[in-house]
Amino acid sequence: MLFLGLGAGLGSAMIVDGILEPMELAHLPYKHGKTYEDYVGARALKRSGKKRWRSTWPISWSDLRAL
Repeated sequence: MLFLGLGAGLGSAMIVDGILEPMELAHLPYKHGKTYEDYVGARALKRSGKKRWRSTWPISWSDLRAL
């Protein structure tokens, strides 16, 4: 089971054989040489503004589902 959390950045963990395994999905390359966290983290919200920041979510979420 995969867990995603949004706070200051994008957190992720997976349960494997009953053991919690932290993951670093936010640091995976996304596009234009940036990571997922560059698009969905708190700094991205501050840099882009709420309207633009929200528009990145459907793209990022679709890509995360592909993982």
